[in-house]
Amino acid sequence: MKKLTSSILAFSLALSLNLLGQMLDLDIEFDDSDYAELQCVCKPFDRPNGTRKAVKEETQELSLNWAGYVSLLGKGDVLNPTTNSVKQVSGTWVVPAVTPNVAGDTFSSAWVGIDGFSVNSLTVEQIGTEHDVISGAPSYYAWYEMYPFPAHLIEGFPVFAGDVIEGKVEYKGLNSATNQVFELSLKNHTQKVKFHTKQAPSLTVASRSSANWIVEAPSTAVTGLLCDLAILPLANFNTIAFRNCKAKIRGHNGHEHEGPIDNKHWTFVALSMVTVATGQVKAAPSALKKTPCLKASSGHKSSNCGGSSFVVTWMNSGPFPGECPSLPPG
Repeated sequence: MKKLTSSILAFSLALSLNLLGQMLDLDIEFDDSDYAELQCVCKPFDRPNGTRKAVKEETQELSLNWAGYVSLLGKGDVLNPTTNSVKQVSGTWVVPAVTPNVAGDTFSSAWVGIDGFSVNSLTVEQIGTEHDVISGAPSYYAWYEMYPFPAHLIEGFPVFAGDVIEGKVEYKGLNSATNQVFELSLKNHTQKVKFHTKQAPSLTVASRSSANWIVEAPSTAVTGLLCDLAILPLANFNTIAFRNCKAKIRGHNGHEHEGPIDNKHWTFVALSMVTVATGQVKAAPSALKKTPCLKASSGHKSSNCGGSSFVVTWMNSGPFPGECPSLPPG
């Protein structure tokens, strides 16, 4: 048997732990003390993103570009949740192997973030991975974005199909210039690499009104796709599994709580992604499952680190350029 290299061993360990967690229905809390800290002078880059703000249909459970879950504080009107309530969001997902489509290029991303769900939310603070198919070849990379500012490529951060990724976004308070400060972090538990950055954008004020765990169909500014509001065809990712999804939100009782997506102290919404013209479902999340946690460092179960888990399933790519379906009558 050929000797395994350290990178292969790391991949095998992370993959084995993740598979073990799925088989035993456990979340895995990884020990990242020996991970390489990526130092990145991350620059804005030209990518098909347009807007990452949720484009919602009239009902609360449908979106034109998001599929997944949102947690928020808002009993009466979830489309206008309480501001300044969300402090942190985190979750783990597995990078999918995307399948080419003969009709053309396709795109998808998985991320965690704050804001963008409410009709009054003008920002999104988010970090995640991209999984596109360009000219028939899969393309994977990591990024972060402080919408409405451009996305930033996390250069040097490895992303491969099957990698176990953990993302977190946390509000840190105000800096000396009274700008809101957010810390965004990403870990690749398979490749043993981690990255974090603090961002304090000026000229915008984040409402901090929703915590999001999302699979997205990115958008473009090209007007030729107006049949689907410039939303790009969704890559066939088969499924993307989210695990250990947690948030810190000021609950209905006024106190800050940490818990899974469906914590009793706040409200949650499941979002299915549909096409604008026909309402055909492109991707949809499964029901939530509450899972206990297995600490990778000790191999022991813990009830303190568990979160919600769910799976987003791809159903179709939606319209490609030049394939805009007719609007239904009425």
